[in-house]
Amino acid sequence: ALAALASKRAEVAAYGREVWDRVLPGESMPEDEGALVRRLFERLGDDRADTSEEYVEDFAALTYASVDFVRERDLVTLPEPLTLIIDRSPSYFVGASVGGVYPAGPYAPPDAKTLLFAPTPPDSASAEARRAFFRDFNHHFNVMIAPHEIIPGHYLQLKYAARHPHKIRALFGDGVYIEGWGTFCERLMLDQGWGTPMARLAHLKKQLENIARTIVDIRVHTRGMTREEVLAFGQDEALQEEQFASNMWRRAITSSPQLTSYFLGYSQVMSLFEDVRAARGNDFRIKDFMDGMMEMGPVPVRHYRERMLGSGGG
Repeated sequence: ALAALASKRAEVAAYGREVWDRVLPGESMPEDEGALVRRLFERLGDDRADTSEEYVEDFAALTYASVDFVRERDLVTLPEPLTLIIDRSPSYFVGASVGGVYPAGPYAPPDAKTLLFAPTPPDSASAEARRAFFRDFNHHFNVMIAPHEIIPGHYLQLKYAARHPHKIRALFGDGVYIEGWGTFCERLMLDQGWGTPMARLAHLKKQLENIARTIVDIRVHTRGMTREEVLAFGQDEALQEEQFASNMWRRAITSSPQLTSYFLGYSQVMSLFEDVRAARGNDFRIKDFMDGMMEMGPVPVRHYRERMLGSGGG
C-alpha cells in the first residue's frame, strides 16, 4: 500500500499536468508535485451545492444520468425494475459523512425498494462546517461516486445478490468484493467516457484516500497510531482535507478492517478485469465481464477468477 500510495500520487500529478490548462486556464502551474495536486483538489470544491437539498438533487440527477449512460453503451444487464429511493441520510446517523446504499434483503419481493442515503451535514452544523462539507462532497465527487454507489456499483450487485438462490451470500457478502466492485466501477465508467477531467481528478483523490485508509487501519491496530498521526498522514501523505483525514480515524476505530476493503478489492477486481481482457483478446466484451461478475453473488474475487480463467488463474 505504501508503494501504491507513492505511485498514485505520481499518477495524479502526471494527469494534473496533462489537464491543468483545461481545469485552471490562465493560472501558473506549480512545479512542486504536492502543491500541484493540492491546487487541483482545491479546485474541485469550487463546484458544489450550498444546501443539503441542492446536494441530494444533484446526486439524484447524476444517478439517473448514469443509468442512461450504462443503457446507451450496453455495459451490463440491469435488473428490472429499478427500485431506488434517493434521500439525505437521516439525522440519527452518526457523523456527517455517513451514507450509502441500503438494499432490501434477500427474502424481500423483487420490487422492494433500495435506499440511497446521500451524506449531508447535520442541521446543527455551523455555516463554516457546512461550507467545508460541500467543498469536499462537491459536484465532481458526486459524478465519480454515483456509479460506485448505484449503477453499475453497489445497487446493481446488491440487487443481484438478493435474487441469488444462495441467500446466505447476500446476508454475509464478502466486503472486499463489494467495495472492490464499487471502486472498479468508478474507474470503468470514467474510462468509458463518463464525466469530465474534473471527475477523474475526484476519482484519483478518492483512490489516494482508499490506499491511505488501508495503511492507517493497519497501523492504528498494530502500531498504536494515534489520532493526530492519522490526521497528519491523511493530510500530508494522501493529500486529503481534514474532514476525510478525521473520518479515517473514526472509521478505523469503529469498523476495522472494513477500511482496507476498498484498496484490496479494487486491486483484485481490476487485476481480474485486465487478465480476462488479455486472455479473451478480440472476443472480450465488457458486458460479458460485468454480467459474469454478478453470477455468483458477493463472494471472494478468487472464485470469479477461477470461473473466468480456470483454477490456474490464466
